[in-house]
Amino acid sequence: YGQPDQNWGLGSRPAITMSYHSAETFCKWLSQVTGKKYRLPTEAEWEYAARGGKETPFFFEGNVKDFAEKGFFGRMFGKENDSINNYVVYGKNSKSKTQEPEKMKANPFGLKNMLGNAAEYCSDWYSPEAYSQLADGVTDPKGPASGEEHVVRGGYFKSDIAEVRNASRAATQT
Repeated sequence: YGQPDQNWGLGSRPAITMSYHSAETFCKWLSQVTGKKYRLPTEAEWEYAARGGKETPFFFEGNVKDFAEKGFFGRMFGKENDSINNYVVYGKNSKSKTQEPEKMKANPFGLKNMLGNAAEYCSDWYSPEAYSQLADGVTDPKGPASGEEHVVRGGYFKSDIAEVRNASRAATQT
């Protein structure tokens, strides 16, 4: 057996260009090779890890409008994108390809590139109403019991600012 991602994930680059099924297969393969248990995270686990203990749009200072394109005067007199460029690989700083993790700073939990570089599959089924249907005070929300698509979290190397914030979510086939 060869690597299910056809060697895109060799070295320190993220494993990309695979289906949800391939990502699950990769986790099983990695579990066999290493003797450790690997699986896709739930959506709640992913968001907790990505937030790094914060409750803001990003785990670092700033919000979406601080980093969005603002035209000539906004770029001259607005906030710099330095803070986001230190932590997230996205459309404005990626040079249209994934980047190695050591180029970015870690979140407070020591994790890198959770918000960008490569979008990440979660094990939960996708529902656009999932969060609106949660009861108040739920600490470990569960997604729908079934569905047609799974949840994808985090942006990727071509994403815009809105797609790389902690709460951004999509379905596998969007």
